[in-house]
Amino acid sequence: MNFDVRIEDLAGTLVQTDGVTEATDKDVFFQQAMQDACQDVARNVIKVSAKDTHLFVAKTVLSANINLDEIEEIVSIERDGSEVRAIHYSERFGAVNADSISFATTNDPVWWIEDGYLNVKPDYGSFSAMYAIPTYTIAAGAAASTIGDFPAKYYDHAILYAAYLVLCRRELDLNDVIRNYTQSEEDVELAASASQSIQLIQAKKQMTMEKYNRIMGIEVQE
Repeated sequence: MNFDVRIEDLAGTLVQTDGVTEATDKDVFFQQAMQDACQDVARNVIKVSAKDTHLFVAKTVLSANINLDEIEEIVSIERDGSEVRAIHYSERFGAVNADSISFATTNDPVWWIEDGYLNVKPDYGSFSAMYAIPTYTIAAGAAASTIGDFPAKYYDHAILYAAYLVLCRRELDLNDVIRNYTQSEEDVELAASASQSIQLIQAKKQMTMEKYNRIMGIEVQE
């Protein structure tokens, strides 16, 4: 079953202000919700389940500074068999100053991000690699049922979070209906119906997020 159908089963769909006609941006919103959900699942798995980190991490061999536009989060960098230490952008001057105690060496290599590019010092050696969460891309529309580089065992987790995002959008849309209604009899009825629907959606949002946190192993502070 494709992602859109599964999300709709959990959260309903997006409609225009008449409450019936499908929203013109529905496909694009569902696509973005699923992509955002994949990123959230990946980040949380890496935090709470070290054994599954490798399922989300893509390896990129490095030989020069690379642009990170398509990278969601760097997990680790290695250089010639050693872990490369991350430093703050403001520490970069010390890393390249031979007179500084922060000078990067082959025994203590460092990395930082500058102007959207990865920097490793000393330079990349005989072999360097980046392990990172990629930016997941999903096709818009009803046919999408797979996600490149994303583990299938976590599809259900992503669908659940995407459903939560759709519920949030539905609540916002209904609030707009209430905010913009006039005093006509039709609009008063529509606003009353929207108010009731919001209460149901809020309850479903809470249940959906609680389930997501539970299956992800996320502990929520009271």
